Amino acid sequence: MEYRKDGRDILLKQDDFGLDETLDCGQA
Repeated sequence: MEYRKDGRDILLKQDDFGLDETLDCGQA
């Protein structure tokens, strides 16, 4: 899976993950 780094938030190209999980992983 490829990750796109947008500002300070990391967005996954796949919609399998929700924003809450994406933000959580980004801060972790």
